[in-house]
Amino acid sequence: FLLSIEEAEEYFLNDESRRATDMEGKGCWWWLRSPGDYRDDAANVYSDGSVDYVGDDVVDSDGAVRPALWINLDS
Repeated sequence: FLLSIEEAEEYFLNDESRRATDMEGKGCWWWLRSPGDYRDDAANVYSDGSVDYVGDDVVDSDGAVRPALWINLDS
């Protein structure tokens, strides 16, 4: 799943920890599952690690996907 705005801010404590890089080592932005301000937008995290609450158009294919998952360590 993709993180929500709240989860991205909770699990990554600052902009530095939210930064992501592509396979070439360049900074890249990544999608969140929270809606943006407009009906065709989704929130994301900018390449500098700050959260974009307004969001980008969901047809924008330049962003990355940073999937999250829950792992039960007791099983």
